[in-house]
Amino acid sequence: MELQILELKKLPTKIPSEADIVQWMRFFSGKNRKEFKLMAQTSEYLGEAYEALQKLSADDLKRLEYEAREKALKDYNTNMSSARNSGIKTGIRLASNVWRLHSQHLSNEAIASECDISLEEVQEIVALFHQ
Repeated sequence: MELQILELKKLPTKIPSEADIVQWMRFFSGKNRKEFKLMAQTSEYLGEAYEALQKLSADDLKRLEYEAREKALKDYNTNMSSARNSGIKTGIRLASNVWRLHSQHLSNEAIASECDISLEEVQEIVALFHQ
């Protein structure tokens, strides 16, 4: 696996190479429609990207849909992370309670009843502590 970081602001205006990566760097750092249009004529792929850019920027509804999708993805990731952290905390509290009751020599059945979990879950937690 290789990671390359390209700093668009440091891209010189004149580079002898016309490699694809340089063309894309120029495209991403374009400043106005005229620049984009000229670059779009140099490559089929840049032309497709330019067309997509035009469609997104010309259609307010599409732009709003895009922004709503981005927001939904961010919200989803935030909710998943929060749920995971909450689950971890709940699991730690539950395991602590099981272990505390187990160390007081309560039966696994009594612990399951007290913690409102199954007997199998109690046995699983107790087994983890005895490893």
